[in-house]
Amino acid sequence: MPAEQTEKKGAERRGSVRYPCSAESFSTDNSCRPITATKREAWTAIIRDLSTGGMGIIVPRRFEPGTLLTIDLEDAARTSHNSFVVRVMHITQETENSWLLGCAFTSKLSEAELLSLM
Repeated sequence: MPAEQTEKKGAERRGSVRYPCSAESFSTDNSCRPITATKREAWTAIIRDLSTGGMGIIVPRRFEPGTLLTIDLEDAARTSHNSFVVRVMHITQETENSWLLGCAFTSKLSEAELLSLM
């Protein structure tokens, strides 16, 4: 197979562009939890990036790929609150106490929905 047809290791495979998010864009009360858990069983979530297809979040615990999570997202002014169901696609340990989760929305967002979050 010619070199240009082989996939490079670490090559970008996402179907939609991810936009970085600043910490000031969202409330510090954003959270995530397994879809079967109650709100009292939620973990803090920092939104790292967003796209129409998913989001990257930093959380203080590991969730395995395939796990379905509910993400409760609030803007910094606390005027807009949204909940999303996502599937954990990949995980990377950031620090001793934090994990970056690459998550896919179970229902893809429209461009307008994405813009309203940012």
